[in-house]
Amino acid sequence: MLKDSLYRISNVDHDYQAGQYGNQVVIAEYLNGRGFDWDIASTKDGKYTLLGNNSGTGERQWGIAPALEHKVRLQGYTEKVGMYEWYINAVEGKDNVYTITSKPNDGYAWTCDRTPGYDSAADVHLDTLGKSGQEWTFYEYRYEF
Repeated sequence: MLKDSLYRISNVDHDYQAGQYGNQVVIAEYLNGRGFDWDIASTKDGKYTLLGNNSGTGERQWGIAPALEHKVRLQGYTEKVGMYEWYINAVEGKDNVYTITSKPNDGYAWTCDRTPGYDSAADVHLDTLGKSGQEWTFYEYRYEF
């Protein structure tokens, strides 16, 4: 079970950037080479919320929308959904490696691109497009790069 804490999430070891424009979702701060720290909190039924604690970059990232107090959050289809809850599944045999899915074990996660300035209603995926089960490394906030 993942403990409630601050994490940096990356799909490349020792890299602040998690994902690339064009084929992957960026869930880390893209500019300035800084890591984006996520406050991960468990909810009911084994789900988690992910709330960013850095400011000013949410509008630049797919699948992430601005929230109150200049924070950013992964969200669902509309603002009415509010905080989107995700299943975070440990990958067997790999330390601190997880998949992030919208259903318990489907290997597939999505959120809709509803950020300001975008008109697209297409799904935005936390997996590489065409490949399910994208693995993410979670570094605790105090991790030394």
